[in-house]
Amino acid sequence: MAALEADSLAYLTVREGEDNDGRFWEIGVIGHGPGAATLADQVVSAIIEWDRDYGNDAPEPGFRMGATAHRDMLKATDPRFIIDKTFSRLVIDWV
Repeated sequence: MAALEADSLAYLTVREGEDNDGRFWEIGVIGHGPGAATLADQVVSAIIEWDRDYGNDAPEPGFRMGATAHRDMLKATDPRFIIDKTFSRLVIDWV
């Protein structure tokens, strides 16, 4: 994930670590450009909001694929993403 604002860029990083509770992954943000600090702060705020409101309790995505003759039989009631190809359809949704 990356964010662009005028002449600045901020992107996510992941650091693996281990403590007394076990292995963990920590998300960080790196910014570049004249507005890097402001943009990185905006991305951090979005991460904090996501963690507070959804975190690990967010529904997991489901992936379903229909190929060849079965492609058009694959339907979705509330799809987030549908990727149509000539011989296949991929539906990604959260159920």
